[in-house]
Amino acid sequence: MWLIDIFSRTPIYEQIISSVESDVLNGSVKTGDRLPSLRELSVGLGINPNTIQKAFNELIHREIIQSAPGMGYFIAPEALAAVRARHAGALTDLHDLCIKLRLAGITEEAIVQTVRTVYAAADSEEEK
Repeated sequence: MWLIDIFSRTPIYEQIISSVESDVLNGSVKTGDRLPSLRELSVGLGINPNTIQKAFNELIHREIIQSAPGMGYFIAPEALAAVRARHAGALTDLHDLCIKLRLAGITEEAIVQTVRTVYAAADSEEEK
């Protein structure tokens, strides 16, 4: 089950969306996997079911999950591609950030080293 920080500035429904997207990206859920019911999540996370429904509606809109009436919610066949496409847009954000960092006097080497450190840490986690 997901970890929700009720004190975070990030709205709870967005935390749920991020958790599902992360699960799709890291492979802990696969196409066709059933998600817990709204009631199970509401009780397990201590969250209003309407908040969970709002997150699920957005996940459906993003084509990450799909609803099967009377059966529940499932990871959609196109979920991985949808999440990857959505995250690819972050490259524009990275580009803009690099411009700001350069203007602030941060060297290219420092930026590249930071990226390498992040990727090395992720690679070592995948090996475990």
